[in-house]
Amino acid sequence: MADINRIRLRGQLVENYDGLIKKLTRRLGSSDFAHDALHETFLRLDRVTDAVQVRSPTDYIFRTAINIAKDRQKAQNYRVSVSEIDALLDVCDEGPDPAR
Repeated sequence: MADINRIRLRGQLVENYDGLIKKLTRRLGSSDFAHDALHETFLRLDRVTDAVQVRSPTDYIFRTAINIAKDRQKAQNYRVSVSEIDALLDVCDEGPDPAR
């Protein structure tokens, strides 16, 4: 059986879904963010291989969700808001134009 880790992880996610959501919500401060992170975790479980046995599936799932949430927060910090874009577009260029 080649998908032992994947099957165990999915089973643990389904069994402990409510507990994981509560734990993630406390850690992340947002229920919506917790749901998004856990959903992305479920999708990433397809990439888990059986190279090394996962000893604690629930902890593995939780840590994966936390890492996903951190990555998303970093990505949001790099994005420019609409108001920042508008402010940049309103900057007057004092340099010579092509006609000069």
